[in-house]
Amino acid sequence: MGVCTTFTPLGFSEFDTYRPSEIVFSSRATAEKVLNLRTGIYKLEIVGAGGGGGGVWSKNAAYFPGGGSGAAFVGEIMLTEGQYKVRVGTKGSVGGVNYNGSAGSSSYLKSGSNTIAEAGGGGNGIFAGGAGAGGTITTNNSFIVTTNLRTNGKSGDGSHLWSPVPGGASVYGGFGFGGTSTGAADDGFIRLTYLRQSEVA
Repeated sequence: MGVCTTFTPLGFSEFDTYRPSEIVFSSRATAEKVLNLRTGIYKLEIVGAGGGGGGVWSKNAAYFPGGGSGAAFVGEIMLTEGQYKVRVGTKGSVGGVNYNGSAGSSSYLKSGSNTIAEAGGGGNGIFAGGAGAGGTITTNNSFIVTTNLRTNGKSGDGSHLWSPVPGGASVYGGFGFGGTSTGAADDGFIRLTYLRQSEVA
């Protein structure tokens, strides 16, 4: 009589097998996680978080510049079996009375020390100063198969008005927009979808 054992395809128990179009990871709220991924082609959608708007002036209720929006990348990437780290960026906070807003943080996908894609967060609006800059996109071409969208974020409105001025508009899917003097910015976003086997074994 044989000894019963657990059957593990290809001898790997910690890596899941995916169906085409299966979403492996998706979050539009602040998150950080390590993923165990199979070799294959994946669709990556990634957006940095928006920056917070500059605060209101206490002396005459003037509203100051908006925060920038997060950068974005959408495309197909080729990954080999292993561990990958994802982080969804956190939105910047609105500036208090007479204070600057805070910048949004970046969203990224990394393999060890290699950054596959990092969507920079939007800059903060400056009290009595300038608007927050849009986030900057960084990608590693050695992982990229096709690119559908690769863009920096948009700057906030730099005006000083008697009503709130806009933050930088989202550059993908409504995610990662910049905040205003009275309105919150938006967190980043990542969705990783398995598409098919890699063409390279």
